[in-house]
Amino acid sequence: MAIQTIRYVPSDQQDAARQAPVSLVRVVSHTQFDGNTGPTNHCCLYFQTGPNSYIRLDMIPGNDPGTVLPGGRKGVLVVQIWTTFQMSASKPPRPL
Repeated sequence: MAIQTIRYVPSDQQDAARQAPVSLVRVVSHTQFDGNTGPTNHCCLYFQTGPNSYIRLDMIPGNDPGTVLPGGRKGVLVVQIWTTFQMSASKPPRPL
């Protein structure tokens, strides 16, 4: 079985996500959630594709062992279509 390195959410919107025109790009650093230790260095990219829509790129650890870092894992790029409502419910990105 091939390693899945890109996941589209929702999966039936893959073509729409790939063809959407981008008007603005935001890089957002996420804050550490309660209970986690250590510094956070996790960022997502948000591509604005309309007045109320974004495409979020989020690199997450996959299940397959990595080949570069001992104990590391190969990543999966999650491409997700978001609306303004979803962004406001999860603390939307703020300009720098």
